[in-house]
Amino acid sequence: MLQLFVPANKVQKDRKIMRETDARMAKYSRRGLILNLFAFLLCVALGDFYQQAPNYSLGLAIGLLLITLWRGYFLFRFDTLYPRAPGRWRTHYFWASFVGAAWWSLIIASVTTIVGMKNDTLLIWLYSVVFYSSVANVLAPYRKFLGLYLFLGQIPAAAAAILLGTWEGYVYGVTMLVFYLLLDHQGEVTSRIYWDRLEAQYNLDQHAKNLEIEKRDSEAAAELKNTFLTRFGGELRTSLNDVLGALSLLADSRLTSEQRELLALANKAGERQLNLVNNAIDFSQASNENLVLDHAIFNLWKLIEHVVEDVSHDAYQQQVELNHVLDSDTPVRVKGDAQRLQQVLINLLSHAIKYSSHGEVFFKSEFVIKNEQQGELQITIIDQRETVSNEKIMPATAEAVHYDTENAPLGITLCKGLAECMNGSLQVFEDKDSGTQYFFNITLDTTSKSPKSIAIEPQLRNKRILLVGIPSSIEDSFLIEMEAWGMNVDAAHDEEQALTRLEEGLNDEHPFDGALLYTHVKSLGLLTFAHRLKQHPELKSMPLAIAATLQQRASAEVEALLVHNDIKVLLKPVLRGNLHQAMLETLLAAAVVEETEGHNHQLGTGKKILLVDDHRVNQMVAKGMLQKLGYKVTLANNGKEALVALDEQAFNLILMDCQMPELDGYGATRAIRKKEQLDNVADPIPIVAMTAHAGDSDQAKCFAAGMSDYLAKPVSYDQLEDSLKRWLGKSDTKK
Repeated sequence: MLQLFVPANKVQKDRKIMRETDARMAKYSRRGLILNLFAFLLCVALGDFYQQAPNYSLGLAIGLLLITLWRGYFLFRFDTLYPRAPGRWRTHYFWASFVGAAWWSLIIASVTTIVGMKNDTLLIWLYSVVFYSSVANVLAPYRKFLGLYLFLGQIPAAAAAILLGTWEGYVYGVTMLVFYLLLDHQGEVTSRIYWDRLEAQYNLDQHAKNLEIEKRDSEAAAELKNTFLTRFGGELRTSLNDVLGALSLLADSRLTSEQRELLALANKAGERQLNLVNNAIDFSQASNENLVLDHAIFNLWKLIEHVVEDVSHDAYQQQVELNHVLDSDTPVRVKGDAQRLQQVLINLLSHAIKYSSHGEVFFKSEFVIKNEQQGELQITIIDQRETVSNEKIMPATAEAVHYDTENAPLGITLCKGLAECMNGSLQVFEDKDSGTQYFFNITLDTTSKSPKSIAIEPQLRNKRILLVGIPSSIEDSFLIEMEAWGMNVDAAHDEEQALTRLEEGLNDEHPFDGALLYTHVKSLGLLTFAHRLKQHPELKSMPLAIAATLQQRASAEVEALLVHNDIKVLLKPVLRGNLHQAMLETLLAAAVVEETEGHNHQLGTGKKILLVDDHRVNQMVAKGMLQKLGYKVTLANNGKEALVALDEQAFNLILMDCQMPELDGYGATRAIRKKEQLDNVADPIPIVAMTAHAGDSDQAKCFAAGMSDYLAKPVSYDQLEDSLKRWLGKSDTKK
């Protein structure tokens, strides 16, 4: 059998597309079937054809009716026959349509030959033109079928008209031939456009499906990675909780200075590991846009100072000079995610210090008010080749190149992701002249535009002091700050210049009241200058202060200088409040004002705590901390034991681990809250979660279970003490 349609591409092999094409062809063909039969019957009823050839016309009508029934079988039972064998249905319908087209052509030729080009002949010809015009578009997808169908239906009719030998016959015959050629060409064009359009749509759909599959695979992989990192991070947190907890207990012991230094190193290493775990988890969440940011009020000034102070210890140990400038107009209280901001600043500064190639890192913080509700925090960090003034700090020179953040360490990549999550940006440039430059900015909501203020001592007004060795990058900030206190401040960059200024000042109406010597992290050269001043006949009584690192303060050279001379030491980094206190001590001999440090070992006297944890080491560490704070501790290994302990005695607070065998912390908390509700307890017992899972969803799960507070492992001594103070206060009575 002649193959009228052979699938040539994926579109023509797609069952869904072919069904839609064949269903459209069947729909319009059903209409044509009925119209053909109606048109011929009308021609027979109203025209001359039946009168001139009644028997012949009746035979044509019966044949047309049988063919119509045959074709109608395939068309009206399309939904039943097609699914069984689409190709066979198509082939059978094509052959039935050929027979129908040939029979209709026989009808036109017979009417034309018998009646001539008049009356009912013109009617049947006009209908045929309209019919083939409409059917050509519907059958166009099947190019071979349409061409043969038009040939069988139109060419015999054209030949019959021409054979009449009349001018009307010639006109109609030639017109039908031209009409056939036009429809055949139109069918070819329409067929090509139809399949090209479907192929383009098919490719687009396939591409969309592939993208959807890739998206699902990517999301599944990301979810798997998040789950792994969360669980892995939880395990590491548990281990770090043991390490850092044991170290915090050891810190309260009697140790030698060398042992305390080793203990501090171990603590710092543990904190770095914890920071690495947090960075990995946060990076995963940020890259998948699952990171939930906090939006709370915090002290911006205190946060920045804490960051500078925290990273300075690493800087000084690596012999890197850390100079900083904090904009005095920075507001105290802003609203945003303090934890993420601190994380970004620590990572950026730590990275700059770790990879410093010039031994000097400059940190500058500015706050620019944008409107009544918002301001932009702008952070600049430069690994300087040499000390530069504030005017020389430029975003990037023409020769600067973008830092390769794709292959950067995890900390920088995380900072970039966090910056974008906080609607900010991070740019890193490498410049051969000014070193590596980091530019970070985020927008924060302002709750108060008031800058940080300290209680300025009025007696400092008009005091004259000389700053010696201050780096030019931070000199202006020192001058502006101290002059705001009412002091008269001069600066000298080397010993000879400083000595000259001090000696000239002796002849002034108001000589210098003191001097502040600013040491470099790699040099104690100013100590010789301090010795010279103490031996100078006219300057030896002038008060001196030395800004030095903790390591320098512990050196034998500084210790020897302090033993024989009354010199104040100002520990670097020099923060605003510390500088003011140092001026009071140096120039006014004011008493040292220090807050008592250490832990209140009587905090928990008279109070009982139920510690619920299945990890033996965690129990030992947490119990040791609690007992040092004065609390009486009862242990429970799981939620069931906790419920039994609560039935036997009363507790002031429960520290609850979340993941435990038999009955976990969530189930135990729900059981405790349900019992309190049934007993109409007016003051529910505080339940503080202690868990290694520190995600936002984990916190929400804790609160949903009825827990009062949340502590993420590893829990430090200070965090535990602060939490207990918050829930139990300082009195012996239960809050």
